[in-house]
Amino acid sequence: MSHEAMWSYFQNETKEVFSGVETRAKALLRIARSEHGAYTLLNIGAGNGYLEFQAQRRGFEVMSLDPDERTCARLVSAGVDARVGLIEDLPLESCSIDLVVATEVLEHLLPPTMHKGLGEISRVLTKGGRLIGTVPYQENLVDGLTVCPDCRKVFHRRGHEQSFTVGSLASELARYLKVETCKPMFFPPWSILNWKGKAGALIRLGLSAMGAHGSSGNILFVCRKMVQT
Repeated sequence: MSHEAMWSYFQNETKEVFSGVETRAKALLRIARSEHGAYTLLNIGAGNGYLEFQAQRRGFEVMSLDPDERTCARLVSAGVDARVGLIEDLPLESCSIDLVVATEVLEHLLPPTMHKGLGEISRVLTKGGRLIGTVPYQENLVDGLTVCPDCRKVFHRRGHEQSFTVGSLASELARYLKVETCKPMFFPPWSILNWKGKAGALIRLGLSAMGAHGSSGNILFVCRKMVQT
């Protein structure tokens, strides 16, 4: 199964796999709202559409980009400007977007595609526009490997192609944008936790605040398009 087919299935037949993303999405939108003004927001990778709907409620002019036609059609029917496309060839005009969100996206891309995508994001951002997103923190890709029982192909069960440290991610981002924030962050999936899970999440939050970060966390990054003088 291709990565595209895998995510088409997740995003349409089993949208419950995205349960728990609410904390992360709301945190990113709070960062997005840290600057005043009306923004055009592009979310790359639609998932279940939760971020798009929340951004609309906060007054953003929202666009969504995803390679899956069914996902885009579902969002369009719900009132979202969703467009079929790829990160490495954004179907948008240059300097037309104030804010790009790419949460849990870059780890799915091979390095050449990621670099083309970051170049495209820089192109479509307005001067001073921002890229906000997350990737898994120091993921051990081997732990996510599985094998197809039919063709015997070994693949990552979530389609991940890269693992990042804070340093490696910041270095890649800095080739295209000014990196303002790049740090480990834990986003508890409160909506799917029972009381024991919530207690454990509170402990993890405390440890994270003290600088102890688990491998199941994320790296939060905030970048800005440099204004040339």
